[in-house]
Amino acid sequence: MTRNEFLSKLTDELKKNNISDAADIVEEYEQHFAFKMADGFSEEEIAAKLGNPKAVASQFESGTEGKKRGSNVITVIGLGIVDLFAGIFFVLLMVWEVIMAAISISCAVVAVCLLLNLNPG
Repeated sequence: MTRNEFLSKLTDELKKNNISDAADIVEEYEQHFAFKMADGFSEEEIAAKLGNPKAVASQFESGTEGKKRGSNVITVIGLGIVDLFAGIFFVLLMVWEVIMAAISISCAVVAVCLLLNLNPG
């Protein structure tokens, strides 16, 4: 089988299986042919090593399979819960920064009072 025969059969099989990114897959295999031919292999050898185009196309998932409504709902709920925890974390982080800033300012005031021989109390 030649390069063109292999790629045309692969394209047909990918379209039969409703593979959404068929053009990208075919382009990858075209590059594979180009690299192997640069290494000195013939088109027939490369096609034989790649195997049956139908078997190659069956390795890829179709774009319509696996899209379930329930899994999308679970994903949205999960992301909402994660966002809730992330929001709480950032609020606590800001509170921590305010507390640390207040401690820093009070320490600076005490230091100035001690340097000027004033009663910090």
